[in-house]
Amino acid sequence: MGPWTHGGSVTTTQGELTYPENSLNNFSFVMFLEMLNQYIFNISDDFENRPNVSYYTMGDVTDPNAS
Repeated sequence: MGPWTHGGSVTTTQGELTYPENSLNNFSFVMFLEMLNQYIFNISDDFENRPNVSYYTMGDVTDPNAS
């Protein structure tokens, strides 16, 4: 889960908001390709060892204690 629109995970601007660079979601496309390899093409690529959940925590990116 993250601050992305459907298909808009390659830009930091979402509507009127601009997120920091660490908000970019390059994970989902790679994960999707790995899922296809595993379940469609029967090519083992360690997909099943990925974490069950990945998320982006919003908060002050300059404050390490922000949540």
